[in-house]
Amino acid sequence: QEIARSIIEFIKENKISIYDEEKQNGAIRHIVIKVGKYTKQIMCILVVNEEIGKTNENKLVEMLCTKYKDVKTIVKNINNKNTNVILGKQNVNLYGDGYIEDKLGEYTFKISPMSFYQVNPIQAEVLYNTAIEAANLSKEDTLFDLYCGIGTIGIFASKKVKQVYGIEIVEQAIEDAKENAKINNVKNAEFICGDVEVLRDQADLACNDRLRRGEGLGDQVQERVEHRNADQRQDDGVKDLEHAVTAGFLDLHGAH
Repeated sequence: QEIARSIIEFIKENKISIYDEEKQNGAIRHIVIKVGKYTKQIMCILVVNEEIGKTNENKLVEMLCTKYKDVKTIVKNINNKNTNVILGKQNVNLYGDGYIEDKLGEYTFKISPMSFYQVNPIQAEVLYNTAIEAANLSKEDTLFDLYCGIGTIGIFASKKVKQVYGIEIVEQAIEDAKENAKINNVKNAEFICGDVEVLRDQADLACNDRLRRGEGLGDQVQERVEHRNADQRQDDGVKDLEHAVTAGFLDLHGAH
């Protein structure tokens, strides 16, 4: 919040326009801040409808890097479409490599602007371990990580199974997932960009972060999988885990 306030003050001081949804003009649409819980690395994303000028970009980078030593990268995201989607498809690195890293358990994960990362990684680690233990995985199992994001669930479970397949429609997230497998020396994980319908009936176990009505995984999977539905409130922790063997999913509710 402090970084966002500093950016807002910068916008005001330099008379940079704010995007007007009705008129569809103006420069600044959103400010997105991503922070590595364990690494403390910070990514600042400025979502723009139109350019703010090279001088303003340079001044913004200088201000942020001077005030906040943990800022690892600053990214300009261009979104000039009439949409309520926050991020556009084009990113320009104003400072740094365009990504940050964080840790979940023994694993390190690379996080890019377009990639979803669990907002509560401390509780996600507890949830992952609890769910994986309850799933009774074996080295004979093939695990499908549906809507896998940057691959955290699949990589986390990879040493328990024979093979992991992660499926995700966001291309940048899949690129990060592949890189994360390399970073963590995980050899038995393959990540596929596409629809979750691909190969879904061939899995022994499926992890799904978004339970959807009518989205079956085939009889083979439904007989094999326990559905664990989690309300991830940090104060109550695993006491909030509800057990229900009613659907063919290990439902981790967005806990990538």
